[in-house]
Amino acid sequence: MDEQARLDVEHLRAMTQYQQVADVWAAERASPAGQARREARQVGGRLMLIGVTALPVMLMGIAVTLPFF
Repeated sequence: MDEQARLDVEHLRAMTQYQQVADVWAAERASPAGQARREARQVGGRLMLIGVTALPVMLMGIAVTLPFF
């Protein structure tokens, strides 16, 4: 029983610390700087997706326009 009580206290402490860290993280994400970073990542992700999907098309265009020797 003593071991279970110790583990319960340890678990409660860990959960409290986790909630504090999660609250700080949520506040940072909600800040103007956090929102700007998130929007920049979303734009970067969309640009990367466009580049990845456009690459095969560009390569096909290059292959068609290369002279055959």
